[in-house]
Parts: sequence; C-alpha cells; structure tokens
Amino acid sequence: MAKIEIVESLFEEIEKFLISSDKDSRNLLIVGHGPTMLPFSNYPEKISEMLGEKGKIVLIDYSEKTIEAAKSFLKESDFLKKSSLRISDKKVINPKSLEARTITFISGNIKQGLPFESNA
Repeated sequence: MAKIEIVESLFEEIEKFLISSDKDSRNLLIVGHGPTMLPFSNYPEKISEMLGEKGKIVLIDYSEKTIEAAKSFLKESDFLKKSSLRISDKKVINPKSLEARTITFISGNIKQGLPFESNA
C-alpha cells in the first residue's frame, strides 16, 4: 500500500468516526502535527464538514518551533478561510470547555501524559 493510500485510508476512518459521533462532541486531537498539519491541511472544507457546527481541533506538539510554524502556515494559507475555523489562544485543561469551531495548540509531550483533566 502506497503512503498516499495509507494517509487517505486513515483520513477516511477519522471522517467516519467524527461523522458518526454526537454533533456536540466532534473533537479532533492531533498529536505531533508537524509544521503544516498534513494531511489535514490539504482538506479544509472536509475538516470543516467533519467537525460540524460545534467541533474543535486540539493539536499537541513538544516543539514550540513546530507549533509556531503550524500557526503561521494556517494563517498564510487559505486553510482558516476555507474551513471557517479560527485559532484560539485559550489554555486547555478540558477540551470540552473550548469554543466551537476553533483550533487550539498545546505544547506538551505525550510521554509525560496529556495536559487535560481525567476523562476529558
């Protein structure tokens, strides 16, 4: 299976899961997102549809440099405009407390546990 097919297959599975989820809890956590959030950044309209009206994205990476590069990429590309999402600077303890239709970046290392309340 080629790399592109694997990525597309994974993306399809994420889409199926989110679309089948409760409309109020369509949240996507992306760990180690990289500077351009691939493959998600290639499909802004699809991401928007998958999240629905109240969904949100939380991205976690241990590198502040990568986080800043990803924020710049989203601002400079048409991703924010095409997806109708906005970047939030809110600190996250419970992802459910985030505003709908936002992208929130967190600096952290998953080896040390996620920086969220239990069962969040």
